[in-house]
Amino acid sequence: MTGTRVLSRLWTFVACLVANLAITAIPGKAASHQLPAGKTVEIRLTHSLASYSSRKGTTVEGIVIAPVFEGGQIVIPMYTKVTGTVLGSARVGLGLLHETAHLTFAFNKLTFPDGTVVTFDTQITQIDNARESVNQRGRVNGIRSTGTVGYRANNAIAGLVMFDPIAYIYVTVASARVLRFSEPEIWFPAGTELEVKLLSPLQFSKVYELPVPPIDAEPAQRTDLQRLIRLLPYRTETMNAKKSDLTNLMFLGSAGALKRAFEAAGWLQADRLNTVTGFLTLRSIAEDQRYQSAPMSLLMLDEQRPYFEFSKSLNTFSKRHHARIWLRSETWEGMPVLTASSTQDIGIQLSRKNKTFIHVIDTNIDHERTKIINDLIFTGCVDQAELLPRPWIASGASNATGETLFTDRRVAVLKLNECRQPRDPVNLQAPPDQDTTGPSVQRGFRQGFLVARNDIFRGNLIYQGYEGTKLGIKHLKHNKQSSPGTNPTASTDEDVVALGTDEPGWQPDLPADRRPPPNSGPTRAVPESLPYVSPEGRAALIEFGARGGWLRFGSTLDVTNIGIESHVPDVPSFTLLLQNRLSNGWAVGTSMTLNSWRYFSNEFSFDYQRGHYRIGAAFSGFSGQPGFSYQEQTTGLLTNQFGYAFLIHLSPRERRFRPYIALGPAFQLLHITDAPFKSAGGIFKVGLRNVGLILSSYNFANTPPLDGGGVFQFGFQYGGGIKYRVSRRWLACLDFRETLSAQPDFIGRSIDISTTPDESGFTINSEFSKPAGPLREQRISGGLSFVF
Repeated sequence: MTGTRVLSRLWTFVACLVANLAITAIPGKAASHQLPAGKTVEIRLTHSLASYSSRKGTTVEGIVIAPVFEGGQIVIPMYTKVTGTVLGSARVGLGLLHETAHLTFAFNKLTFPDGTVVTFDTQITQIDNARESVNQRGRVNGIRSTGTVGYRANNAIAGLVMFDPIAYIYVTVASARVLRFSEPEIWFPAGTELEVKLLSPLQFSKVYELPVPPIDAEPAQRTDLQRLIRLLPYRTETMNAKKSDLTNLMFLGSAGALKRAFEAAGWLQADRLNTVTGFLTLRSIAEDQRYQSAPMSLLMLDEQRPYFEFSKSLNTFSKRHHARIWLRSETWEGMPVLTASSTQDIGIQLSRKNKTFIHVIDTNIDHERTKIINDLIFTGCVDQAELLPRPWIASGASNATGETLFTDRRVAVLKLNECRQPRDPVNLQAPPDQDTTGPSVQRGFRQGFLVARNDIFRGNLIYQGYEGTKLGIKHLKHNKQSSPGTNPTASTDEDVVALGTDEPGWQPDLPADRRPPPNSGPTRAVPESLPYVSPEGRAALIEFGARGGWLRFGSTLDVTNIGIESHVPDVPSFTLLLQNRLSNGWAVGTSMTLNSWRYFSNEFSFDYQRGHYRIGAAFSGFSGQPGFSYQEQTTGLLTNQFGYAFLIHLSPRERRFRPYIALGPAFQLLHITDAPFKSAGGIFKVGLRNVGLILSSYNFANTPPLDGGGVFQFGFQYGGGIKYRVSRRWLACLDFRETLSAQPDFIGRSIDISTTPDESGFTINSEFSKPAGPLREQRISGGLSFVF
C-alpha cells in the first residue's frame, strides 16, 4: 500500500514536470490576446445619468451585455462590470447660458466575473436608440427644444393668427396641449445601452467559454430540426401582399417563457395601432420624445398577424429595435415553435417613392439578430443557441419600402427555459435615481427664456429660409449605409455568441410533393387566438373640430341721454339721446378636445361670431340746424371668443354616442366692424361729430369702441350637446352654448361725460338706462371633428 502511494506521487511529480517543460517549450500557448484600439464594447448602465445633476467626477457604472471576441475567442465576457466617471457636463437650467445640454463620460475599469480588475481607456461612440448625438470627441449633445418639428409647427401656425389676440391665445394654448414643449435636458435612465471604443490596445491572458452551448440534438433530431426550418415561411408581407422583411430567429419553448425573457431584457410589447396610439406616435415624432411602446406597421406571415410585437427604444421614436413574433402550429421534440423577424429602425426619412415618411432600417438584418441573441442570453432564459443555414434564402431581398436586406442566410435557433428567475434584469421603467429636469417653476421660466432666445436669433426670414432648406435636404436625402448589391457590413462569426455548423450547400431530403418552391413558404394556420384588444384602445384621444351655427343675443337695449348746458358765449346748449342694441347673427369656430379620461374631457375653442350693432340717436339744440327725429344706423359686431370648457360625458369615450355637459371660462373681444362711422349721414354726421369735437379732450387714452377700438371682457359659458362617432376618424356634433358676460358699454367707453362747469364751461347732465342682467350670447351649432 505504501509502495503504491509513493509510485502515485512520483507519477504526479513527473506529469507536472513534463507539463511545465511543454509550456516553456511552446511559447504560443501562454501568449496573451490583444484587443486593438477601436474595438467596441456594448454596455448597459446600471445607474442613471442626467445633465441636470451629474457633475464632473460623478461615478458611472455599467455592465457588459455582449461578449467581446478576438481571434474567435471571448476575451471580455457578459456580466463584466465597468466603472468610469463623468468628465464634464452642462445643463440648460434656466436657458440663459445654454440652449442645449451636453454630457461627457468615459469608462476606465473592467471588473471580470472572477474578480480580475483591468484598466482601460475608452470613449463613447453611440447611445443606442437615443435622440442625442455623440460627436467625434465622445461628447453627448442634447437636443434644442425650439428646434423640434412640433415647436416649428406651433410657431408657424401661431404666426398666421398674430393679428388677432384672441385667436393667438387659442392657438398657443391648444397647440401647447397637443404638442408639448420638448425637454432639453439629457437623461439616461438605468438600462440605457451604449457603445464605447478602446482608445489604446488592451492585453488579456485569459479567454472565456461561450455563455450557452449549441443545440443538443441527436443526428435524427437535428435532421428533423433542419426540415422544420425548411418548412417554415420566412418572408413577411404587408396587408396588400407586398413582400417585406425576412424571418431570422426561431424559438423553441413556450410563448410565456419568451414573453418573460424579452421583458427581462428591457423589451416592451408594442401598442396596437389605433386612434390614440397614432396620435401618441405623431406627438413623439414632433416632440422628439420617448414613446417606448409605440405601435408597428402590420406585417403578416403565412396570412397571420404577429402573436407578439416587441420593441426596445430609449427616448425617440425614430430609432428602435423591434421584433415581430409568430406562434406556429409546428412543434419540435414536443416544444412549441415561434418564429420572428427583427430589424432596427435607425431614422425617419421622406420617401419620394412612397410619398410619405418611412422608417429607415439597418439593412444588415444580422445585426438585429445578434442583438436579440445577446439580450436574451444575458437574462439567463436561453439554455442553448445555434445558427443554422438556410441556403435557399436570397441575400439581396428588398423590404416593402424598397430597402435591400443583407444577411448571411442563417437563422438563429434559441432553446428557452421557463425564465421564472431572470438573471440580473435591468428595469427600464424604474424611477430615476437622481434629479433629471429641475423643479416645475424653473422649467416654466426655462421655456420662456428659450422661446425668447429663439425668437431673437431665429425669428427672421433669412434664418427661416435657411432652416427650411436644410430640413428639406435632410429628409429628401436617403442615407443608405450601402448601395444595392454590396454588403460592406457583412456578419462575421464574432457577431454572435453561439455558432452552429455552417453547411451552405445543405438541403433536407424531402419528398417531391412536400418540397416548397424556391423563395416561398407553405400556408399553415395558427390555432392560437391573438391577444385581446379592449374597446378602450380604439377610443379617440384628440378631436380637432370645426362648427358653424346661429347666434342670438339676449336683452341688450342701452339708452344714454346727454344734456349739455353751455356757459360759453356763442356756444349753444343741446341734447343728445343715444341708444344701442345688439342683434342676432351667425358663428363659426374651431375646437381642440383632449379626452384625458373616460368620462371627462378638456375642450379649448375659438369662435368667430358675427352679429349686428344698431345705434340710434335724436339730436336738438344747435341754432340754424333743423330738428331731427330719431334715426338709426346698423353695422357689424364681431365677437372673437376663446373658451375653455370642462366636458362631463354621460357615456365612456369608447362609445359612439356621447351626450355631454360643458362649463368653463371664456375671454372675448367685441369689436364694431365699421367704426368710426365715417360714412354716416344725417344726425350721425352732424350730432356725433360735433359731440366728438366738443368733448375730445375727455376721451379715453385708448381707442374708443365707436372710433374703432374693442372691448375685452371675461365671461362664463355653459351648455351641452351630443357627439356621435360616424366613422373611425370622423365625429359629428350638435352643441348649445351660452356665454354670460358684462353688458358692453360702447357709448360710455367712447365719450367721457364726467366734467364740471368750473373746468369746461359746460354743465353736463346725463341719464343712463342699462339692460337688466348680463349679456347673454347663445349659440346653436353643428360640426365635424377629425379624431386621433
